[in-house]
Amino acid sequence: MKHSNRAVLIVEDDIDDIELITEAYKDLKIENELKVMKSGVELFRYLSENEAPFFILCDYNLPGENAIEIRNKLLGDENIRYKSVPFIIWSTSASENQIKDAYDNLIQGFIVKPPSYSEILDTVRFIFEYWSRCEHPKPNLK
Repeated sequence: MKHSNRAVLIVEDDIDDIELITEAYKDLKIENELKVMKSGVELFRYLSENEAPFFILCDYNLPGENAIEIRNKLLGDENIRYKSVPFIIWSTSASENQIKDAYDNLIQGFIVKPPSYSEILDTVRFIFEYWSRCEHPKPNLK
């Protein structure tokens, strides 16, 4: 599977989750480059210096800030905002308030991390196929 040449960005600080996502990516034979970042600071730097990725899968709880705070910083930067990158939260758990807050802040998806590897495969496949079928604005359109 491949959608254009754009990278997929994962923002995750848990080593086990990084390994599971990386393994699923390989097992699904996804050809887009996978970039792993461990903080919003790394993500912001990457997006400031590189072309728009295919999508961002961001853990909800990260050291120093959560995914919604990261998303709001990205939306606050005009150059990054107009890259029109789908931003999906990937969390161990989700309260109704977290989900509502996410969608109030223009999150494109909120997914609870599946408990089994086969479900992780299904979820990663679904995310990739869904965004492969969606039309996106051309990067940097204003």
